[in-house]
Amino acid sequence: MHKTSPSPISPSHQSDSDPTLRKQQMIMQMADIVLAEGLNNLSLRALAARMDTSDRMLLYYFKTKDLLVRTVLDEVNNRLTTILAAQSTGPRVTATQFLSRVMPMVSDPAIAPFMQIWTDVIAHGARGVKPYDDIARTVVRSWTTWINSRLVSTPEESPQNDAARATFLLACVEGIMLLAQVNPEGLQPGKTDIAHIVGTLFGARGQ
Repeated sequence: MHKTSPSPISPSHQSDSDPTLRKQQMIMQMADIVLAEGLNNLSLRALAARMDTSDRMLLYYFKTKDLLVRTVLDEVNNRLTTILAAQSTGPRVTATQFLSRVMPMVSDPAIAPFMQIWTDVIAHGARGVKPYDDIARTVVRSWTTWINSRLVSTPEESPQNDAARATFLLACVEGIMLLAQVNPEGLQPGKTDIAHIVGTLFGARGQ
């Protein structure tokens, strides 16, 4: 995963800045840290240490740890949404075409950190860890809505089947990302012809 080295916010600069601006700067820096170092560093103590501040100061601005987590992940999601918006031009595609385009994307160093974060969020949410359980449900709905917006619809398909198809494709992408972490030699997103393999499950139409 591509690493970055966020620079700590100087306390002197903090005291001179507007509180609203200061809070936004903190959100941006925390998002940088999490994208560079993973979800494990999305904790008060770890973030405070990386930002050369105190967990008490973080709570002053964000009130609770849950609210801090939600705020940082909202920033991460906003950044990914901007990237995906640039990839969402052109006509709708079939399921196999969608996978053939998405799998190389998730291996892109610019996108892979985001995918790692959301894979971890969904895993935490599946175990009922708060606040990730609620965040994961929101993320899954957002992803399936986006996938549906990129897929062609056929007259014989019902809205329920369209939604199920988007959910299945999301499960493919997330499952492949997870398994690739465990066995990178066996599954290489962007190199394995996953779209062709999955396409056989959809039949000749490739829908």
